[in-house]
Amino acid sequence: MNENRAPKLDYAKLMADRTFVKEWTLDDLANAAANDSSPRSFENGKKMYSAAACVLCHQLGGDGRVFGPDLTSVASRFSRRDILESIVAPSKVVSEKYRNVTIETTEGESYTGQIVLQGDYRKSGLKLAPNPFDPDQIQEIPKIKIASQTQSLVSAMPAGLLNTLTQEDILDLLAYVESGGNEEHPTFRRRDK
Repeated sequence: MNENRAPKLDYAKLMADRTFVKEWTLDDLANAAANDSSPRSFENGKKMYSAAACVLCHQLGGDGRVFGPDLTSVASRFSRRDILESIVAPSKVVSEKYRNVTIETTEGESYTGQIVLQGDYRKSGLKLAPNPFDPDQIQEIPKIKIASQTQSLVSAMPAGLLNTLTQEDILDLLAYVESGGNEEHPTFRRRDK
């Protein structure tokens, strides 16, 4: 999928009809994931990938957007606990590449968002994507008007995205992410068929 042609997704629609289940902690989920040997549901995992709004910012197996890290091979680099920790506490570790910046202008205005790489640092404007749920919304700031630029240690990914999912939904989502979006991954053991 061409990232410039990614379908516009509406966060409000993805979250519609979702109700609060629980404020999940890493301990709740890590213990459940460590002791889970049940076959997981690929279809439900994929559905939860959208329901938790992951698809708005992350690409997985060709689906989703490239605003945050590509998750296709995340399981080859990180443990289940690490993956869950990144979801439950997204600001604990924020890669420099995905950090928000706050720009203060000489006119006293303040803008926060992710810098949009343009390929040519000599351009006269700096492009900023202030809304992770609508990465096509761009704010251009003339570089000549930038007074300061500071990196944020707070992730653009909000905490609490799993709070409308059940434990079973989260375990299916985790299996889906670990599979890289591959339905043939052994985790699913054909439960959906």
